[in-house]
Amino acid sequence: MSIFYKGNDVLDANIFYKYAEKFDKQGVQLQIIEDAIRDHGILRARALNRFGRYKQSKNETPIMNREFEGEAAKKINNKLANDYFGEIVDTKVGYMFGIPVTVAYDKKASGHKNVMETIERFEKVNNFDDFNAEQGKFSSICGYDAAICYFDKEGQERVKRVNPWEAIIISKTEITEPEYGILYYGTWEEKARIEVYTATHKIIFEGESFGLTDLVEIENKPHGYQHCPLFGVPNNAELQGDGDKVFSLIDGFDRALSDMNNEIEQFRLAYLLFIGYAPDEETIQNMIKTGALFVPSSADGEDIRWLIKDLNPAYIDSHLDRLEANITRFAKHVNFTDAAFGGDITGPAMRYKLFALETKSKYFERKHEAALRYMFKVIGSAWNVKAIPFDHTMIDIKYTRNIPVNLLDEAQTATALSGITSKETALSTLSVVPDVEKELELIAKEREEMINLDDPNLLMDNQNNDPNANDANANDPANLKKKKEEDRNNGGGQ
Repeated sequence: MSIFYKGNDVLDANIFYKYAEKFDKQGVQLQIIEDAIRDHGILRARALNRFGRYKQSKNETPIMNREFEGEAAKKINNKLANDYFGEIVDTKVGYMFGIPVTVAYDKKASGHKNVMETIERFEKVNNFDDFNAEQGKFSSICGYDAAICYFDKEGQERVKRVNPWEAIIISKTEITEPEYGILYYGTWEEKARIEVYTATHKIIFEGESFGLTDLVEIENKPHGYQHCPLFGVPNNAELQGDGDKVFSLIDGFDRALSDMNNEIEQFRLAYLLFIGYAPDEETIQNMIKTGALFVPSSADGEDIRWLIKDLNPAYIDSHLDRLEANITRFAKHVNFTDAAFGGDITGPAMRYKLFALETKSKYFERKHEAALRYMFKVIGSAWNVKAIPFDHTMIDIKYTRNIPVNLLDEAQTATALSGITSKETALSTLSVVPDVEKELELIAKEREEMINLDDPNLLMDNQNNDPNANDANANDPANLKKKKEEDRNNGGGQ
């Protein structure tokens, strides 16, 4: 018997706000937790289904479960699953996170240098680039993802993503700003475990199932932060994955391509049509062995030929092309293998072709940025305790799209802008400059190290510091003539 609830058939993205009010009034009660887990059942089932489809799991991919009935069950039943869903997700993740997200701290803020060093260390320790990419992937697959802040054995601030089908984010506003969080999962001992997070505490229950009477509180202690450490990363306000609107089209493509493959393969196993002639079993076996068949006489109109079914390739290709075009269109996806992306495409043309993908990505970028700001708010509460003056409102999060670029066009644009805008604005147009502030620092440093060849003091300094400078001057013809005159005058005076 499963320890998980299946949930009801109705999905409401804001279904958990009521539990925030219940926890506020009644505290952490097992009855409230049980009700929340039951209501989460539909989200859990949907997230697991979407993840299974992304992995092309047999149980979650419709074409892989197609079976014919009756006499049709004896025929060829190819099951060709086309991974459009995986391509849609991976393309968006590569487009948004192929170039790492950068986090900067306001230079005017107190303790800027110390805070930036702390942020950079945090990013390295937590494999921040991979963390962001995985969150983008699971959000695109399941409609939302979850993450939790914690402390490792060394007392360092850490963050990791958790499976969305195991996380309930309870908030009165957005799941990027939670009041409470619930993690529920089965342990390796096949026990049911629930972890409840408040703004200050972590409470753990364990039992044989998630039933009210089976659970026992085994831990209740502060988690070390000043805010709920379990938070969500929504793909959009509706908590829909990137494939939710096109699954029926993908399934239709799989069926059409599989059926066409069946027809082609059945042609290889085609039947011979015998007209006016009935071969016996021995004749058929000899035909299979030798590949030849002898007909004694055709006086009575005997004939043997293939029974051929006429397929229309143009009609089939047109049908598949239309399905593929609709999948791309309604998923707001871009097929980068399209011939339209070949050659040298100008910036405006590229932006036009990427408009749908960019629009979808921008929606998620805003949600993801809100989640990252909350994460730094939680982590920052621990940094402040360590006397690191961190203010999460002072961070700047930058996303850079991972697309082919024309560096010559960018350089010309930056050069043109440098005369009418600040250098910072001009540099921001260059894709090869991921961090404008750092680039400006490098430029300033290079200027300090440059030698001014027009400086008259430079020559004097070099002469004073060069031990061979006096020897070189002594060999100068003008100096030699002057020295002879001085010696002659000195000799005449004696």
